[in-house]
Amino acid sequence: MRGRRTPPTWTRPTEAVRLVARGYTARTGVTVAAVVGTLLSGVNDGAALAHGLTPTLAARVAINYVVPFLVSSVGYLAPLRRPVDGRGGDGARAVAASHPHP
Repeated sequence: MRGRRTPPTWTRPTEAVRLVARGYTARTGVTVAAVVGTLLSGVNDGAALAHGLTPTLAARVAINYVVPFLVSSVGYLAPLRRPVDGRGGDGARAVAASHPHP
């Protein structure tokens, strides 16, 4: 039996972007994007698709798939975020940046 991989945690948005780019959200994101993107394309662009694909329509259809992928990726990663605790490292920088001193 294979063990489950421990999901990675992240603190900074750039770390979350790297996790998406490396495919940590791919399994969930691709599934959601396939279902939701197909439904959105059918509902919003079905009539136009029946008349043929234009570059503008292709861009709209692509967005119908990209947006659900990104939303599901954010939903997947949101509970994996390490809280900023202000005790050093990235957390201290984030706290300092959010509270500028005069």
